[in-house]
Amino acid sequence: MKKVFFGLIIFIASISILATSSQISSFRAFSSGNNITVEWKTNDETNIRQFELQRSSDHSLYTKIQTFNANSEPYDYKYIDENALFKSSQTDPKVQEGKVFSYRLKIIFNDGNSDYSDAITVTYSTNSIKRTWGMIKELFR
Repeated sequence: MKKVFFGLIIFIASISILATSSQISSFRAFSSGNNITVEWKTNDETNIRQFELQRSSDHSLYTKIQTFNANSEPYDYKYIDENALFKSSQTDPKVQEGKVFSYRLKIIFNDGNSDYSDAITVTYSTNSIKRTWGMIKELFR
């Protein structure tokens, strides 16, 4: 009886993973020096109501940063995360270079159930010109 129950749980988990992977064809994030861009593409949104983009800076506690309504057909999504870096302004030299952020999608289905994508990580990096200019400005403060 335990083997049957355990096998059933593995079967349901496998279907859930396969369903998520067949709906999302790509999921990536990259640092552009001023912010972090998150993009994903879908294959099939027939049974999906919404996507909830979530971010974590400690790889365990995720918070919702944006919700997207599904388009009912394959679609390319893009979100520019300007708040991940917690800067006081665009010219703030004390940015969090080297900080690693994780992103994941919570997929909310029409029946109210939900599933999560695999998490992706991105390391924030500034370009060398911006970093040098920030250091020069800091010398004169």
